[in-house]
Amino acid sequence: MVMVTGSLRGSHFEIVRFFDTGKPWPDFRPIKGLDSPDVVPFLIDVLEKGPDWTDEKLLKARGGIYPHIARCYAAMCLGVIGDRRAYPPLIDALLNGDFLEDKYVITNKFKQDYHISDYAALALGYLGDPNAVGPLIKALQNDRRESAVYGLTMLRDIRAIEPIITCSSELDRFDTRLRIHRCLEYITGTHIEVEYSRKAQKFTVPDFPDIGELDYNQSFKVIWQHWFKHREAYAKQQFEKFYPKWKSLQKNRPDDKASQRLVMYNMVRGGVSTLTLLMDAVDKGDESLIPVVSRLTHIEKRRFGTKVLVIDPKSTRTECLAWWKNNKDKWEILDPNDER
Repeated sequence: MVMVTGSLRGSHFEIVRFFDTGKPWPDFRPIKGLDSPDVVPFLIDVLEKGPDWTDEKLLKARGGIYPHIARCYAAMCLGVIGDRRAYPPLIDALLNGDFLEDKYVITNKFKQDYHISDYAALALGYLGDPNAVGPLIKALQNDRRESAVYGLTMLRDIRAIEPIITCSSELDRFDTRLRIHRCLEYITGTHIEVEYSRKAQKFTVPDFPDIGELDYNQSFKVIWQHWFKHREAYAKQQFEKFYPKWKSLQKNRPDDKASQRLVMYNMVRGGVSTLTLLMDAVDKGDESLIPVVSRLTHIEKRRFGTKVLVIDPKSTRTECLAWWKNNKDKWEILDPNDER
C-alpha cells in the first residue's frame, strides 16, 4: 500500500499525478484490492486511526512518514470507490485532519507536503457528493488550499467559481495558476483565448482587448475577474455572432459535423452564462440546441450525486424545458454578496 504512493505537492512519494488527459485535476488509481466497497470499513479505520504498523526498522528509515502516507492513500481510495460511508470521515479529515502525532512520531523533513486534508479534498471530489461543496469552499477560503480547487472542479458546482477566482491570485506558482485557469474553464464551460508574446513577455486576450497586456504573474487573475464582471455580455456576444451560422448549418449542411462542432464551440464559448440564451431558443422551438445544452452542462461521471444536473442529448423539447425549470438555479452564477 505504501510503496506505490506519493506526494500531492511533489516530494518523495507519488500518490496522485497530473496527466495530459484533458482533465484539470490530478489522477489517482488505487491498487487492486483497495478499489472495492468491501474494503471501505478497513480504509475508514486506516484514515481515522492509522494502520497497525509493525516494521519499526522501515518506519524509522523514513522518519515515521509511512503510516501517515497510508492514511492519505486510504482517503484517495475511499473517494474513488464512491461509497456513501466515506463521506463523514472524509469531511472530518478535510476540516480537522492532523498527523496523529500522539500515535506516530514523524520526523521526515517532507512531512508538511502530506496534509491529510489535501487528500481528503481530492477524495471528496472523486466521491461526487454535492454536499461537499460547502465544506470545500470553506477549506479553500480558510487557507487557499490548491487541493480544494481540484475537489470543487470535479464536483463542477458554479457556487465555487467566485471563491476560486478570489483565491487564485494568492497561489504564486505559475503552473498552479495555469491549472486553476483550466479548472475555471471546466467549471464555467468557458473558453477564453489567451495569446502570449515571447518578445514582449506579455499575455493578451483577443476576446477582452480592453484589459491590455498582462504580466504572467497577474494574467489569469485579471482575465477571470474581467470575465466574472462581464460574463453575461460575453456570452451574449458569442451566441448572437454564431447562432445564425448554427441555424444555417442545421438547414443547409446537416451532415457537416466538423463545421457544426466548430460553430458550436464558438457559440457557447461564453460558458454556462449562455444557458439562458440556449433555453430561450429551445423554448421557441429550436430542438437542435438540446445536445448543445447537454454538452455545456456535462459533468464527469461520479458514483452518485450528479444525475439531477444533466440533460440527455436525446431529450425532447418538453423534457428539456422541464429539466431547466427544475435546475435553472443550479447553473445561475451569483455575485459574492447574493444569498443562495
